[in-house]
Amino acid sequence: MKKKTAWILGGFFILWAVLVSTGIAFQKTDAEKQNGLTDVFDLSPAGDIFYVKHEDGIPSLRIFSEKNKTDKEVTRLPADQLVTDVDVSPDGSAAAFIAIQEGDVIETGEVRTDVYIVDFSIGRQTLLFKGNQAASSLEFSEDGNSLYFIGLASERAHSDIFRYDLSTGAKKRLTTLNSYSMSGLHVRADGTSALVLMQDETVDMFESKSSVWTVSLDGQSTVKPYTTPKTHLEVTDYAFHEPTGDMVYQAVANEETADTFQYELFRYNNQLKQPQALTSFGTYAGSPVFHPSGHTIYFMTDPNFAKGKPDYHLFKMNLDGSNKQEIVLSE
Repeated sequence: MKKKTAWILGGFFILWAVLVSTGIAFQKTDAEKQNGLTDVFDLSPAGDIFYVKHEDGIPSLRIFSEKNKTDKEVTRLPADQLVTDVDVSPDGSAAAFIAIQEGDVIETGEVRTDVYIVDFSIGRQTLLFKGNQAASSLEFSEDGNSLYFIGLASERAHSDIFRYDLSTGAKKRLTTLNSYSMSGLHVRADGTSALVLMQDETVDMFESKSSVWTVSLDGQSTVKPYTTPKTHLEVTDYAFHEPTGDMVYQAVANEETADTFQYELFRYNNQLKQPQALTSFGTYAGSPVFHPSGHTIYFMTDPNFAKGKPDYHLFKMNLDGSNKQEIVLSE
């Protein structure tokens, strides 16, 4: 299914940036708040698209079936919330998502994230936990019994990987990295290690570039680079397909120029050990998500990037970048 992320500066600061960009942090009117499709989505094991759109500032989590051309609402949240991540369970029976509370940011300056789960078998939505944790990058465990996430590990906005037991409600901290830049979590199927997007935190943060790293979950928090800026550019978003070892990542395609950055998608094949350009929209392509088969990539484009309000469009393409098709969701 996924992993995707757009969180490259870490916990609190990037959450605040999202709030500012959508008008929430400045208490804009409903007419000025976000409307239309967002870049938050995931695929179920059956290939159904779980996505988030706003209607008059109200976030709606929906399911679209490409096969049957049906679209229905899963849940609708109050206008003072913003959905920042969604993950579908391995058997497709549930979806978990993160919502940011607007009121707390405006009144206290703190970010509070609420983590929910929707159980489709009984049609019930449950609040799992909440608090000033700046949780991001939700991912179900392979057996569907736990949720992994990146959360705040200290009051200094340091982040680590946590696991939430869905049966007991117990939370466990799995790493002790105290990272200021961690995002983009993908936990291996056996639960022994994870991939994360981080900067090299051994050097100055303004000189370091973001890369994908492997982190052990055995209590030692051993970190090893999976990608390097030298061969992969600076990774700002990625998706990983574990069965094949394929990775699709977002990077700035024109970082050597003084022009507006153009974010494009690239593929890194673990067998060929080399990157391959997949898109050339000249504006913005991101939020890659693998179809469960591993043969198709779903992603978002924004032709209005750096020009004003986002105008997201959902596309899919073959793994080699061919046969790009826009997927028209509900209006």
